[in-house]
Amino acid sequence: MLTCALPASVTAFADNTDVWENDDYAWTDENYPPETEDDAFETEEEPEENYETFGDFKYRLLKNGTVEIMGYTGSDAVVTIPSEINGKTVTSIGDVSFVECLSMTEVIIPDTVTNIGFHTFSWCYNLKKAVLPNSITIID
Repeated sequence: MLTCALPASVTAFADNTDVWENDDYAWTDENYPPETEDDAFETEEEPEENYETFGDFKYRLLKNGTVEIMGYTGSDAVVTIPSEINGKTVTSIGDVSFVECLSMTEVIIPDTVTNIGFHTFSWCYNLKKAVLPNSITIID
């Protein structure tokens, strides 16, 4: 069982709003109804082939010039997320980035990260310790 103390800086968790789904898209209270049919299926997800790599990490550049970690291909027991990749600050850990990372027993997140995405560490059955900085404000 993973136990960790949440930093006082966390001000938001994903809410449990109603979600309407179809095979291609989920609508929440904020984006329903879509303005046009094209908007109904527009997502911000990039195809995985658009991700860049840095060591064992997959990442993408965000519009604000910072980096979001999108995946991990390594097998280290202790994973330290970099604070910077190629001169760009790592500010986010994307949705499902570490799903089923069975080798990981500990993750260390730098103080540059402010956002942790949806199901980021789901099914990481061996994860026992997460070092979370005070910079984190949102955990989806």
